[in-house]
Amino acid sequence: MQSFQLLSQFPLQVVYGAGTAQKIEEILVHSDKKILIITDNFLRKTAMIDSLSKSLSNDPAIYSEIAAEPTSKEVEKAVQFCREGNFNLVVGVGGGSVMDTAKIVAALGKSQTKVNQVYGNGKLKNREIGLALIPTTAGTGSESTPNSLIFDSITGNKEAIIGQQLIPDWVILDPMLTMELPPKVSAATGLDALCHCIESFFSVNANPVSEAYSYEGLKLLGANLGKVANKPDLEVRGNMLVGSFFGGLALTIAGTTAVHALSYPLGKRGVPHGVANGMLLPKVLQYYSPYIEKKLDQVYHLFSTADQTINNSRELLDLIARYVAEFPISRTLREVKIPASEIPQLAKEAIRNERLIKNNPGPVAAEDAEAIYRMIE
Repeated sequence: MQSFQLLSQFPLQVVYGAGTAQKIEEILVHSDKKILIITDNFLRKTAMIDSLSKSLSNDPAIYSEIAAEPTSKEVEKAVQFCREGNFNLVVGVGGGSVMDTAKIVAALGKSQTKVNQVYGNGKLKNREIGLALIPTTAGTGSESTPNSLIFDSITGNKEAIIGQQLIPDWVILDPMLTMELPPKVSAATGLDALCHCIESFFSVNANPVSEAYSYEGLKLLGANLGKVANKPDLEVRGNMLVGSFFGGLALTIAGTTAVHALSYPLGKRGVPHGVANGMLLPKVLQYYSPYIEKKLDQVYHLFSTADQTINNSRELLDLIARYVAEFPISRTLREVKIPASEIPQLAKEAIRNERLIKNNPGPVAAEDAEAIYRMIE
């Protein structure tokens, strides 16, 4: 068995169950806290945020100027809002972008440090603001990772901020909050969660602990992913939410690989993160199948559909490709208006993601990246 070392990166308290978000007053220890809820403009207009706000007796403030793919400039504005309000508890309610922003706000809200000064790993100081995260999608797993990903406003590159200070104090997993997700969002975020679990499983950094999280995540996702685009019930929504949570725990230890490395240049060009990952996942699995076949043989039996039992890793790859083909998401560069002439540039940008490339079990040179992009041309 390989040697490995783990840091304590599990959230301090995780609460799961239908309706748990409405018990936020009981869950959070906040009697002396000035609370800031961070969400997005779409959710701000729904009854969900008003209901959560009314569940808190401290009359929280609400900040909702969060973009689908936030930039460092936009996150800096949220941090400054927190500083000016002197808040000492941040509650992030939303998808991955909202939670990533909330994590940075909590980490920097009591300092004068700029967002672009903490890119990378280990540059954050001790967090002085409490942090609670309530995901409303089942995909990013941000609530269980020490990572925040944003686009730099100057370079346009996707930057990672990594540190234990971004691990939340409280996580509330309430599948009721995901019941109204439209099929397109459900499909894209579900594929993102699948990427986290399967990439971390075959990452060269995988170890028995990360593999346990990946395996349990794949068990939940494998039995439910095919149902998310067709008005799934509460049990399916709950399984997807917990599967996504496991994916975040797994990638925290083992990291993601070529799928994510190649998706970032697409995100830079406006392709939603889950969609980009979904477009690339079956092609990356196909391209690197000689390197990951033994790993896939350990998990193919976790996948099933209403009319099919998966019997080998080849059938698993076919099933994932079928999901991408049938889900209401874009599948080709042409559909997302990225011309084929841009593929060489995409490849150059992809291989700069050394943090992810080094996790991949097979080589990812520019020619490999270009070949994979050609597969979704």
